[in-house]
Amino acid sequence: MTAPSSIFADKLRSHRARNGKDGRMSQEQLAALLGLSVDAVSKYERSLSYIRGDLEHLLIEKLGWTRDEVVACREDWESRSIGKQASYRVLREHEVALEYGSIEFADAAVQALELASAHEFPDGFSACDPIWAEILKDGAMSGVYVMMGDELAAHISLIFLDEDLEARFRERRLVEAEFSLGALRRPVLPGDYFGYCAGVYIAQGHQKSALHLLNGFVKVLEDLVEREVYLKDLAAIAASPIGHQLCKDLNFQFIGPHFNAAGLEFWRLAGESIPNSLFARRSPVLKTAYADRFKKT
Repeated sequence: MTAPSSIFADKLRSHRARNGKDGRMSQEQLAALLGLSVDAVSKYERSLSYIRGDLEHLLIEKLGWTRDEVVACREDWESRSIGKQASYRVLREHEVALEYGSIEFADAAVQALELASAHEFPDGFSACDPIWAEILKDGAMSGVYVMMGDELAAHISLIFLDEDLEARFRERRLVEAEFSLGALRRPVLPGDYFGYCAGVYIAQGHQKSALHLLNGFVKVLEDLVEREVYLKDLAAIAASPIGHQLCKDLNFQFIGPHFNAAGLEFWRLAGESIPNSLFARRSPVLKTAYADRFKKT
């Protein structure tokens, strides 16, 4: 059985079929328009290759595609490439418990973040702080674990903060070690909640697991929407240049540095901005639900 054609290949063939002086553009004409070889265009249309990143702008400038269409083509190609190169598995908290017999694996995984990271966190911001073990065992955290075999490749977690912790975040005075189970909210009832990404981690050599991590987190947000639970804000603290870039890529807004912890940056994604975020581009469900929830009146 052959693999399905890539979105990029389908769009190129469709573009040629609808354009051209005689009602249909040849591969030679398309290659000339883009300034590429006919061989390159042929490989694109047979799903054997994808256009170089520094040439993606040609699809917008020469073919009239939108940025979202180009991003969809790229992400589809990355998904296909990941499927060929690695067998990643995405597990949620309950799946971790089922597969490993208890939630102890999740506890160990969070500790592994500290051991595997070369970054030294300021006091109060450590994956090994005792509060995280309590939060995990209490089930107050929604986590996504990307595994390759028994190795942790990537992880992201989400908790919900009460009004006091929310205020501390906005004042850039939040310290994770001061969390308590009583200060966390449980999204049992429908409503708007302040969400906090308690940890985002991608292991060395597993950068390609990032797309799986994103897809897993999108599923978490979709499950919440199904229960009519929305994020009025999604907050994060970046502790490294990689974290800084990740927040930018996800369309987060920079709030400012921590008031007394060097190297920590506060970022947020407002609920009303989610329809224009990368999350919504991966999920029509999120795009529609958040647009309706936070539409301006």
